[in-house]
Amino acid sequence: MALRHLPTNSPIEDILSVLEEDGGLILKNFISILTLQTIATELKPFEQPDQVWKGNFFPEATKRICGTVGKSKTLASQVLLHPVYQEVCLRTLTMTKKSRYGEALREFKCYPVGNASTTFDIGPGADAQQLHRDDGVHHLSHPNKQPHMIGLLVAETRTTAENGATVVIPRSHK
Repeated sequence: MALRHLPTNSPIEDILSVLEEDGGLILKNFISILTLQTIATELKPFEQPDQVWKGNFFPEATKRICGTVGKSKTLASQVLLHPVYQEVCLRTLTMTKKSRYGEALREFKCYPVGNASTTFDIGPGADAQQLHRDDGVHHLSHPNKQPHMIGLLVAETRTTAENGATVVIPRSHK
């Protein structure tokens, strides 16, 4: 089973329905080629040569740039703040919690928070990562009733199984 493709301008209810059912989807034309090129140009000064990585989570040939939202104004404004991504996050991740405030038990709305922004450039011949969830540091057990994070991957190049695209197993979130 493959991830379903939807146009980015699909009704938000359709996008949310596919996400709920499959755990992921591909949004066609999420951002333009020009936007991708601008992001690459803005991040170019932060590229590092191949770095030795202790452990086996990232293949040795991986180049990383961490904190990219703070290094690329275009990535922040056109990807992180993309209206579709923001709406999906708001509708999926917003929680209402009760907590003590002095003597009173009050209700608080907890909105999503952007957590991490990293680019990966994995070189030729690198071993594939083992299948994993990206929530290992969130102190959760699975299955979990409410989603707690939404990953957004944007590929700068055409991705295929042959060139090492991220593997997603639809419905594995269930």
